[in-house]
Amino acid sequence: RAEIVQSTCRQFEIDHSNPLLLSRMARSQGISVAELMKRNEGSFEPLSETAIEEEARRQYGDGSPISLLKARIGLEAKRRLPGRMAFLEGLRENTTGVCRLSMPAPPVVRVREEEGQGRIVIGPEDGLPVYYFGHLRCRHCRRGIEILEKLKARYGERVRIEFRHHFPDTWLLPFEDALDATCQADPRHFFRFARTRVSKDPGSQISLDKNDGKLEECRKDPRTAVRVLNDTQEALRLGFRDAVPSWVIGERPRRGFQGEALLIETIEKQLRRSSTQTGG
Repeated sequence: RAEIVQSTCRQFEIDHSNPLLLSRMARSQGISVAELMKRNEGSFEPLSETAIEEEARRQYGDGSPISLLKARIGLEAKRRLPGRMAFLEGLRENTTGVCRLSMPAPPVVRVREEEGQGRIVIGPEDGLPVYYFGHLRCRHCRRGIEILEKLKARYGERVRIEFRHHFPDTWLLPFEDALDATCQADPRHFFRFARTRVSKDPGSQISLDKNDGKLEECRKDPRTAVRVLNDTQEALRLGFRDAVPSWVIGERPRRGFQGEALLIETIEKQLRRSSTQTGG
């Protein structure tokens, strides 16, 4: 899990000495890197010869041409350094790709242990949860997404249907898929994304629109990675320890892929039981 976090975060790191980042920014503004840095370092009056000579004698003990040149370079760098560092630090802080290499907090989803097995804790306001734990790179993935869509259309607000990300810790590609999918907040967008991602037709593969700043910002936000990893931690606490898609209906986890008819039968039983308990 730590390797997944580090591998993903590494691609979003920004270093003060990153020339590629600076060259891209300069190109986007139609100027050179030197011009970019000069613009952000600020303008200064020329150094006086007296100041250069004093620095040369103080640093190097003489006023030779070499000492004067070294003193001039040192003074220029010293007075431009604060502006340069402020520019780069501002770039670091304002770039959405910054990712802190720290382990996320424990999962916020409620799971309790009962008889040696994890159970979802359901509040009175939660309704009936139907969770599908899976990823987008398995032989059941397409069918699982289709079933989710049908269940959502069939039951609407009567049940809380959610897709939860579950995959082995060492699989980086499903993790990258999960980052993209998590940013598809609208269920319609998510289902479209998921259907095309699991399609066997390479021509139908899609990814996030890289020109959409909000989606890119979401994907690179460390909190998105935390949400995905929370899902995987919840899956482990429910006993899902392999790559096979699994389900939770109500409190009880159901390991392995479930057919549509069996899922509907189970959901109907749970709804009838809930209705009886509430006197509906």
